[in-house]
Amino acid sequence: MQQPPIAFFDFDGTITRHDTFITFGCHALGKVRLWLCVAIASPWLVLWKLGAISNTQAKRKLFSLMFKGMPRQKFTDLGHSFATVVEKDLCPKTMRLIEMHQQQGHKVVIVSASIGTWIRPWAESRAIDQVLSTEAEYNSNDLLTGRFSTLNCHGPEKVRRIQQAFPEVTEVDTYAYGDSVGDHEMFSFCKFATKIK
Repeated sequence: MQQPPIAFFDFDGTITRHDTFITFGCHALGKVRLWLCVAIASPWLVLWKLGAISNTQAKRKLFSLMFKGMPRQKFTDLGHSFATVVEKDLCPKTMRLIEMHQQQGHKVVIVSASIGTWIRPWAESRAIDQVLSTEAEYNSNDLLTGRFSTLNCHGPEKVRRIQQAFPEVTEVDTYAYGDSVGDHEMFSFCKFATKIK
């Protein structure tokens, strides 16, 4: 039986209008604590912008400052309540594309460098088939370690995760939607690619 086409969507700046790392941070911590963490992480953020360290290193530092030590249940609950924030920040053009693919019976998959905990509740509410994302790491006490349990789902890692999740991917029509340099490899890999502006 032939598999349906698959449409892969970036999340931040493609489905949403803003980077959800920051909007989720504000939702979870409040503006004052969020910007205090950003200020402390600013040397790492500057080094990333200068190309001295990777996107992953800067992101991991900021994530650790924001969430290390938070219990799994609290982080999960914040992810669920964040779905209403996502609803207020959607890109109408992208949502029309998602609905078009769904109406045609295509699989719709989010492929994102953001943390799955704050993407999946919203994705499930919109009948998105799957989320491939960066995942947070927990210790034996179910507290966030401030590290990631997967590679940062950015650039080439997006393609690796797609191939891992969908071994049949080369045998079906594939669509890619994104807005940034982190989506270039996914664009090259898929048959049809559209940059969301």
